[in-house]
Amino acid sequence: MKKILFLHGFFASGQCVPALALREAFKGRAELITSDLPTHPRMALKQIEEICDKQKPDLLVGNSCGSFYAQMPAPIIGVPALLGNPHFKMTVFLKQRICGGIVLQIWH
Repeated sequence: MKKILFLHGFFASGQCVPALALREAFKGRAELITSDLPTHPRMALKQIEEICDKQKPDLLVGNSCGSFYAQMPAPIIGVPALLGNPHFKMTVFLKQRICGGIVLQIWH
């Protein structure tokens, strides 16, 4: 069975409405992997890397901040990414919301 890794937005969770809708839509046809991502980008990217290494998803689906994250590992692990409602200025968005600011590192 195919595996889809869904990456939620910044203020959402792995049980958000888009995740639940995808799970229902692909019931019996694909396994939907949803996880609550940490707020801090480095921690979130580390968790995504670990999930990808362990679960070997066939597709990444991201929503908002999850789209920002999905675009990074997709070419590295060689799977397509579907980006829903992508937030293209994520560094500005996150810098204002993470204490002390951050410098985002590229995957690996």
